[in-house]
Amino acid sequence: MAPPALRGIRPPDGIDSKNLQPDSALHGHSSLVSLGILGAILAWGISGFAGDRLVDHAIDNDAGRFEVKVPGVVRCGNVIESRIHLTAKRRIAKLVIAVDTTLWRQITTNSMVPAPGSEASAKGRHRFTYDPIDAGQTFDLQIQQQINPSLFGINHGRIAFFDGDEPLADLALDIKVLP
Repeated sequence: MAPPALRGIRPPDGIDSKNLQPDSALHGHSSLVSLGILGAILAWGISGFAGDRLVDHAIDNDAGRFEVKVPGVVRCGNVIESRIHLTAKRRIAKLVIAVDTTLWRQITTNSMVPAPGSEASAKGRHRFTYDPIDAGQTFDLQIQQQINPSLFGINHGRIAFFDGDEPLADLALDIKVLP
C-alpha cells in the first residue's frame, strides 16, 4: 500500500507499490557489528595505548648516570617530547650531546630547554654544547619535536655524551613511526 501522501498518484512505469514502502530503520545503513568494531578501534586509538609512551634508555658509569626517555612508537604528524637527564659523578667541563642525523630524519625540532650554548653538525651528528656540570649536579634537557607527515618506519640512531671531545656514554635508540 502506498504512503498516504502518494495515494491516488500513479507511480512511474516499472515502479511497484512495494518500492514506495518506507525502509526499515537499519536498511541501507551499516550493521551494528561494523559500528561496534569501528567504535572499538576509535576508543583504542584515543586511549593512547597505541603509542607515545616514553621508553627509558640509561647508562651508569664512572662519569655519571645518563638517561634518555623517548617515545618508542609515535604517529606521523604528532608532537612528541623527549627528555635527557644526567647526574654527574665527576666534573664535566664541556657537556656535548651528539645526536645521529638518522635518528632525527624527517623530525622537526621545535624547542630544546635549556637551549644549547652552541650547535654544530659534523660527521653525521648534530652536536649541542652546554655549560660545565660539577660532580653531584644534575642536568635536564627537554626536547619538543614534531614528526613530519611523510615519515613512516623506524629511525635508528645514537645519542652520545662527551666532555669536550672525550666520550662519556653512548646510547642506541629506535623510534618507530606509524601512520
